[in-house]
Amino acid sequence: MGYNFRASYSFIVAVKLEVLKSDLEIWNKNVFGNVSPWKETTFNEIGFWDSKEREGGLSHKVNEARRTAIEE
Repeated sequence: MGYNFRASYSFIVAVKLEVLKSDLEIWNKNVFGNVSPWKETTFNEIGFWDSKEREGGLSHKVNEARRTAIEE
């Protein structure tokens, strides 16, 4: 797939970048889907574990679960 335009070089580069950005946004949605719900869930989990840690520390097992949530 190529992009062909006839104009000044700076205009061509600008237009190609706009088209590429649009294509990348579509590709990103197709490959990864809507990541907003996943991101929100992950931040909620991290917030939960952070509050537990502030309350009195975490056991080794719970600390591992927190670390796993952060890495995901």
